[in-house]
Amino acid sequence: MQVSWICPACGIENTAFRTMCLRCGGTADMRLRQGRARLYLLNRHPFLVTLTGIASIFSGLYCSRGIGIIVGVPLCSFGMLALRQARRMTAVRSKIRLVADGRPPVLYLRRFLYDGSEENESSDPPLWLAFVLPPLWLGILLLRRGAYEERLAAILDRFGPCVTLGRPYEELPEIGFLRVYATDDQWHATVQGYLDCTQLLIVRASRVVAALLWEIRQAVERVASNRVIIFLPFCVDPHNAAAQAEYTEFRLSVQDVFPKPLPEWQPQAVFIVFDESWNTKLIARRGTLERTFERLLAPIKFAAVDRYAGFWVRFAAAVFDVLAIGLVLVFLWLLFATLSRSLYGMEWALAQIDVWLWVLPGVILILFWRGFSASLGQLILGLRVVDLQTRQRPEVWQCVMRYFGCVICAMTFGLGFIFVGFDRRKQGWHDKLAQTLVVFHRANARSSAASGA
Repeated sequence: MQVSWICPACGIENTAFRTMCLRCGGTADMRLRQGRARLYLLNRHPFLVTLTGIASIFSGLYCSRGIGIIVGVPLCSFGMLALRQARRMTAVRSKIRLVADGRPPVLYLRRFLYDGSEENESSDPPLWLAFVLPPLWLGILLLRRGAYEERLAAILDRFGPCVTLGRPYEELPEIGFLRVYATDDQWHATVQGYLDCTQLLIVRASRVVAALLWEIRQAVERVASNRVIIFLPFCVDPHNAAAQAEYTEFRLSVQDVFPKPLPEWQPQAVFIVFDESWNTKLIARRGTLERTFERLLAPIKFAAVDRYAGFWVRFAAAVFDVLAIGLVLVFLWLLFATLSRSLYGMEWALAQIDVWLWVLPGVILILFWRGFSASLGQLILGLRVVDLQTRQRPEVWQCVMRYFGCVICAMTFGLGFIFVGFDRRKQGWHDKLAQTLVVFHRANARSSAASGA
């Protein structure tokens, strides 16, 4: 009789009655190409990879003067790849959210062909600008958009877990929607189960293959029509000359699947929505893709929604933290100075001032973030610091990286903190480096909605 099983994703031992790994959410029959030992090491060192990425970026900026740019550009490029790899490593743990989050999921159907493809718009800030303004490199890097899947997930994940079927045998999941893995004889039942409980379905239009066509047929049978959205990625770029031909090919491929035919092609149309009778409507792009999608989602009713904490409420929490930590440190400093003056002299005590200004506040904040998922000021205002992927308490390495990011923000005259006011998820540079979010506690989210805007 089997009494336990080893998760192939993270290596933790689970009791036999558990069908999902306690740590990472993986299943006993998950098939991954890499060995268990290697994945065990990979999934536990995103902190080292993140540090490597930051060190490479700053080393590249330091070298990017004159002939040194030959070395600087590859270093910066390697740093960018390292930061992205760290995000993929932490995405392995995102399946924990499927267990902990009680809200219905948002399902995304697509072909595996587009996993990992980078689709950046021409409006993104160019990377060469970072070498003209080196101190702003980190901000320019974080402003760049990722693949379409990542951009859609950034908007949808506040409504609930964003789920898609994972590619079999992949080493690490791509950034974006949470991956659910199933064997060849189980994926039909897995997709049907998520279709029955999803609160919103996103279908990525593309050249239709048999598997995707079957999934769309099942969606028409199992999902309410006003909860289905078709995303047309080839129409996002207005300069794509083949957009009309690609849309026409997709429209003809699914003409027998939907109860009513899809509309004719229109320029700048990036979404197709349905009413209760499966009547279709093309949604043209107005502004950025993200703003168009948010306007499209506005009339849809979702379950409990995560409310991101905006700049001013976080600024108020930071004021509380500075006052509270400052009072504690002043008291401890006076006690320390009194004892040190009699033992080592006042000059020795003053030489330790850097420890009191940088190290001790960091230790206090890291302990609060890890222990209470919030600093003292954030606890008072009903805020929580959570892992971007799992929506649980951040790991120790994330707390350390978050404080390290705060130091970087302070060195750039607060630009990283001001970034909170402009980011869609209200993340500062320190949040993006540590892969964390600051949200209102769900019990306080409704009453605090105005403050978080």
